[in-house]
Amino acid sequence: MLMPLIEAGSAMAGRLAGYAIVQSRAPYARAKPYFDAAREAAQSSPYELALTLRAVAETRGEHDEAAETMLRGLGIVSTPRVPLP
Repeated sequence: MLMPLIEAGSAMAGRLAGYAIVQSRAPYARAKPYFDAAREAAQSSPYELALTLRAVAETRGEHDEAAETMLRGLGIVSTPRVPLP
């Protein structure tokens, strides 16, 4: 269902697919191609890039300060957290 959007270069669709795979408790390696596609698509939007960097970090159990700095620079105070296993 998301594949047409991912193939069209939608950063959000790539992030959602990556999150869904990780939420299903599949290994991160299975989600990586979707996050890579999202990162590529996000290059034209600082907001999408920051959300994608954050998604990759969160699904690996890490924190991405660069993503948080980008969001703060855009005036974004908070975004909803995605529940992860």
